[in-house]
Amino acid sequence: MLDLFSIHSSFLTVPPFSIQLQSLTVSFPRISYYTLFFLSSFITQFGKYLLGRRILREQYQMLTRLPTPDCSASNSSPLSRSPPAPPVASVVLSFLRKPRPLSRRLPSHSILIVLTYFIFHISDSLKNKLSMIPPPASPSKKEKGSCLLIALIAVFVGIILCAGLLTWVFVLRENGDGPDVDWQNATKVPTTTTSQATVSTMTTKLKSTTTTTSAEIPKTDATTTMPTSIPEAITEAVTMATSTSTTTEEATTTTTAQEVVMPVDVASILKEKSREFEVVEKCAQIQVLPVSCSPSQSPLTSEPSQFQPIHYTLNITIRDIRKPVLEGHMQLFASSKDQVQAIALHASKIHNMENRDRVHVVNCNTGETICVSRVHQIDNIVYLELAQSISSGVDLRIDINGFISADSGPHVYKQIPTAKWRVPQMIGSIFEPSSARHVFPSLDLHNQKATFNLCLNHGPLMVAVSNSLINQNVSTSGITCFEKTVPLTAQQLSFVAFEKTNPLFYNTTTLNGAYLPEINMIFNLNAKNFQQYEWIHSEVSKVMSLMSKWSGFSYPLPRLEVVVAPVMTGHSALGVITLPAQAIAYQKHTSTHETLIKEVIGQWMEGVVTTEHTCFEKAVIAYLEWKINEELQIVKKTRKMEVSRIRPRNLNETADQLRVIRQVKAQSSNLCSPRFVEVFYTLDETYGQDTVVGMIRVIFDKFAFSTATISDWASAAETAAGGRPEAGAIILEWYRPSSKISRPVLRATVSSNSVEFNQLTENNWTVPLEISGSAGTQLAVISEKKQTVPFVSTDYVVVDANRKSHAFVVYDADTYLRLIRCFGDSRCPSGEIGGIFSDLGAALLANILPKPENQDVAKWKSVFKFMAQQNLVEGTAACCVEHAIREMRKCSYWDIQDVCTKIDFNTVLAAVA
Repeated sequence: MLDLFSIHSSFLTVPPFSIQLQSLTVSFPRISYYTLFFLSSFITQFGKYLLGRRILREQYQMLTRLPTPDCSASNSSPLSRSPPAPPVASVVLSFLRKPRPLSRRLPSHSILIVLTYFIFHISDSLKNKLSMIPPPASPSKKEKGSCLLIALIAVFVGIILCAGLLTWVFVLRENGDGPDVDWQNATKVPTTTTSQATVSTMTTKLKSTTTTTSAEIPKTDATTTMPTSIPEAITEAVTMATSTSTTTEEATTTTTAQEVVMPVDVASILKEKSREFEVVEKCAQIQVLPVSCSPSQSPLTSEPSQFQPIHYTLNITIRDIRKPVLEGHMQLFASSKDQVQAIALHASKIHNMENRDRVHVVNCNTGETICVSRVHQIDNIVYLELAQSISSGVDLRIDINGFISADSGPHVYKQIPTAKWRVPQMIGSIFEPSSARHVFPSLDLHNQKATFNLCLNHGPLMVAVSNSLINQNVSTSGITCFEKTVPLTAQQLSFVAFEKTNPLFYNTTTLNGAYLPEINMIFNLNAKNFQQYEWIHSEVSKVMSLMSKWSGFSYPLPRLEVVVAPVMTGHSALGVITLPAQAIAYQKHTSTHETLIKEVIGQWMEGVVTTEHTCFEKAVIAYLEWKINEELQIVKKTRKMEVSRIRPRNLNETADQLRVIRQVKAQSSNLCSPRFVEVFYTLDETYGQDTVVGMIRVIFDKFAFSTATISDWASAAETAAGGRPEAGAIILEWYRPSSKISRPVLRATVSSNSVEFNQLTENNWTVPLEISGSAGTQLAVISEKKQTVPFVSTDYVVVDANRKSHAFVVYDADTYLRLIRCFGDSRCPSGEIGGIFSDLGAALLANILPKPENQDVAKWKSVFKFMAQQNLVEGTAACCVEHAIREMRKCSYWDIQDVCTKIDFNTVLAAVA
């Protein structure tokens, strides 16, 4: 007979009351003893495992910090290696009685911790008691097992399994971002105060940083909202940052006075537009008078490009998030460029526009209300026909009331919570070129910039952000109005309305002498672990600092909103960056960091300065992303590696699926080719590594908050290259409408004292090329269809030896035979001979190589045989090379019939045995 479950009062007694469990006497056979012993051991080890996890360990340490009474020697076991535990009842009562504020109610997983703790100590005590008593002797007669004991064992096993399952579901899963975590009702964001030696403050609990300064920086409030103009305190903080050394967990940064980029004075830059702002203020006060007129005999039209927008006063109401349906009222202030009798606006599937009573036009110069005789739409343009003609230079106000957008499609994203997906409700805009016209009537061309005053009616349960700060004097519950923006294109307008979540907020600071604005990070999930997103702020700050330095133009706004949203690709509008939630969830993927860097660059290259040529704009962003990664090593790659990756293997290919340039798949009809990026690499490698940076500085000095043309960029390239006119010519020619072959292809014929170049394309190109040989390297500018460059070399001659140029260079047969010997010779001026032969394969597929002479056929066959043996070409090019020498080992029938047999060069070679 054994008193197994006698738990003494010293173990459970806690003042002011006691708990006494009556003893239970059970008899059992030998096998039950071992079963119970191993079961208790299993329960003990399982409990220790649960308590060893990250979240449980924190709660367990809090529990075990309570006073532990002395335990009698009878309760200790020589076989137990666990530390003495506090009484279970004391732990449980102290934990449950501990006072907590309303915002920190006992979470569900804490009850599971108490339950696991209770079971762990009961099973551990049971194990200790069993280990101290020898097993009973084998009975001479088989005894009947106790049903009560079996039931008790089953209960124990069930409790452990249920506790383990629930603990895994609620506690142990990493990140805690899944649908099982509901923070929708959170009303308070934890904040920290800023010490006098710290400028940047984050609203989550982080490890303290140590900062040493030579001057005391004033204390900054973590929740202070900056006005539109940068205060003098920030300017002083930037100045003092020149003698500041800041040590953080990530890096140690010491700045010098030469690196300081002062906050930009937006007001002085926009001073030239003060006259336009005065026109808007006066014209907004003019009352619309009732007028009437008859429709014209024939439809009248005009072009949106004949008007220049000045300002939008836009009120948008979110009627339905699920579709979504947006309703709005708008006042558009614009100036006419030509004499017209109809106003053309971009509007795609905007309803309620056909009613003339909803549309009014006011002449701001005379105060007259102009009658709208007819409203009709052709394709994506709405025409407002007027009863009288409008001359050039007239300022107009166009009022449109009650328009409805019910087909915004991919231009407005939404997030709807469900019973299984408990996320904040969210709706926001992600405008690409020609997107804004799907949401509100606008002048939606890439060179039409205007200021915006936006009011968003989103309901009382949501908050909103946009390109500018919230105007607290006008906003009310459920309606958020924003301050006037800087000049933006219609596609740069951005708004996001969402249910209250737990954002990350960073105060204004400096990094490497560059001004950094407030950064507010908003997530589409009820995030539990804020620290997993700190890398976003770190990378954003580094890129913003470098862009401020390169452009000489610091960030122009007091705040940057970073929104993680359910979108497929990133988006950048001045003041708002939208990141795809799916990409942010996978921090280790290089594409995640590339997307983030490109969107930060877009704040400058799309937001501050806009370029009429959209592909030029996106190509500059892609190249700067390569250059920044080479500088900061966020993603380990080089510009040379990226240029080699996008260099075409077939010059006939006009489209490439490589996602080098950021663009929306839904608008794939006008995709930008990756080739547009290569020209910037050529400029940097040919005229110095700061050529593109210098070009950007020139543009920002002249075109901040306005639009630049390709000619403007060409002029800036010429200036940055030290007055070299060919640098500007490269830009102009690279972005002109091209024929089938969209890059220069030259044939170089090498002689003893010169190199003769022949351009093989229809268009004439300006191409700077380096010629390398035994005498050194010479830079030549090829601008004629046929041009000879004097050059003397005693051995090998290689054009563009380091493959810096965007041009393709092919050679005569004798030069290729010499390059074959150069392939393994240490005296060879090029280490990329394989790439030279790869370019030959690309030119072969384009069928632009001149037919070989009969005396050169054997030489060309030797060249092609070498290319096939060394595997220097791939794909269809490899097949056509083998077809030319009649060794078709890698060819398919269709490649031969559809491509190789139609190449004139191959026809001549294949005809000769």
